[in-house]
Amino acid sequence: MFSNPAGEQHVTLFSVVQDAEFFIQTPSNPNILTSNTTWTNNKAKIIYGDLTIDQSVVLNIQQGTKVYFHKNSGMKVAAGATLNINGTQNDQVIIRGDRNDPYYDTIPKNWNSIRMEAGSLLNMNHTRLFGGTKGLDLKQSTATIKNSFIHTFQDYGIYAVGSTVTASNLVMNNCGESAIGIFRGGNHSYTHSTIANYSGTMGSRNRMGIFATNEWKNDNGQTEQGALQNLSILNSIVYSDRDNSVNFEQTPGQQFQYLIQNSSIKYAGASGAGFTFDNKSYECYPKL
Repeated sequence: MFSNPAGEQHVTLFSVVQDAEFFIQTPSNPNILTSNTTWTNNKAKIIYGDLTIDQSVVLNIQQGTKVYFHKNSGMKVAAGATLNINGTQNDQVIIRGDRNDPYYDTIPKNWNSIRMEAGSLLNMNHTRLFGGTKGLDLKQSTATIKNSFIHTFQDYGIYAVGSTVTASNLVMNNCGESAIGIFRGGNHSYTHSTIANYSGTMGSRNRMGIFATNEWKNDNGQTEQGALQNLSILNSIVYSDRDNSVNFEQTPGQQFQYLIQNSSIKYAGASGAGFTFDNKSYECYPKL
């Protein structure tokens, strides 16, 4: 209770406390899971620095588990490791930054990414992943995504280099460069998905729905190439606040296979988008 010349004022103070388990990377603790591990929803998981799932190790994240990353923190899934995220319709897995007041629900770059190394495997179901720099950072890895929501990332929701992604019932939004970025080819399928990339906070960024190219610059600045073996967009919606929500950059001489069928795509015209609707097997609905 506060008393002032205008009268008394009553303010309610409310604090939510969660029991938590901490994973903190330090010079003496590399923060590596070296044996198969299961996380349950009995405690929130708080990660400082990088948490690494070691080679050939499996991490199972069970329904209702909340995973919070501190600023500039992330997860690395090493070669041959597996990350299983097992949410349910009524009890999602939440993966986000550790600032969980409502303001931080709608801004990116609160943490880094989940980095999947070559040969690693991701199975993700009924998961809400948001608020970082890149959501899923895939390098020659395989991801199966179902019934999930990926949103509010500074660069990409899914950043895939030479990887295989099979997604269904996926919703994506609010990613600065593109909701999905496909580099150095790969094999991608998106079914019954809504990719609607609109952002009021990242107006200067490209904000595409899907960007695909056969090229990629590695950490040494060298350009690598790979074939886009398949990109299927089936029974889906791809929109953004740009004229073309899908942009393809095909490298001459490289395979570039795509199928867009029974889908609604925001598309202003052939110039700049990198693809046309002249093949009858592509049943698309361009912008009117």
